[in-house]
Amino acid sequence: MVQQLTLDPSIRNWCLFPLMVVMILVSILKHYVTSLLKGNKPNDPEDVRLRQTLLRAQRLRINGRFITSEAYLNRRTYFISDQKEPSKDTEKGSNDGKKGALQNAPAADTAAAMSDPSKMMGPLINNAGFLATNAFMGAFSSYFMAGFVMVKIPFPLTNRFKTMLQRGVEISTLDPSYVSSLSWYMLVMFGMRSLITLFMGNEDDQKALQAQMGMGGPPQPMFDAKKAFNEEIMNLTITPHKYSGDYIEQRLLGESYPYSTNLSSIGSKKAN
Repeated sequence: MVQQLTLDPSIRNWCLFPLMVVMILVSILKHYVTSLLKGNKPNDPEDVRLRQTLLRAQRLRINGRFITSEAYLNRRTYFISDQKEPSKDTEKGSNDGKKGALQNAPAADTAAAMSDPSKMMGPLINNAGFLATNAFMGAFSSYFMAGFVMVKIPFPLTNRFKTMLQRGVEISTLDPSYVSSLSWYMLVMFGMRSLITLFMGNEDDQKALQAQMGMGGPPQPMFDAKKAFNEEIMNLTITPHKYSGDYIEQRLLGESYPYSTNLSSIGSKKAN
């Protein structure tokens, strides 16, 4: 027989709300401490230029339907042309111009990136902050709030959810919809991370959490401009273009559009 409980309001006032407030404050503190440890290191201008060039090419491919075919072809040639075009300061016919913007990508220097210790400190700082705060919050909730049944989920659940929702409360006859304090901490930790990211504007904590839980996949490789540019050249080459403004009057007016037959009939009536 499934056992039903009547939750004491004091548990809500002295366990549920304080745990959520402490988790919010710790998340905000971790955000600012991580920001201070990172410092304000300026970005590499060359890397920013390459990324912005790739972004501009992607925007052209995605939003190219809003410009005419001639304008689209001119912009696509600017990005993917493999022939050198003479600059304004040189004579016509000379071959000292530049190729398309996506044709001038340098090869990725993996050895230089791996030898730079500053690029390895960011993930280490994030992981250290993640482990420290989670260890503190886990010890806090286990020591002060162990054995409490915090909330009851307002819909029925099967017994398979007992191990996830009732950590620290080993009662076989307890309804699976009740949530223990330790399980509530885990649910709030996962559920509030996106909310903290939304307000604080920091996605590093979410990436660190996914890496720790094995959900983020392999670590992100360094930005290979040459590979990314070649892929975008292929995408721009094979993507067809159709101007959205073609026959826009007919599509907007529909049956009210004055086609050529109607115009000729109107003209003949006026002549008569």
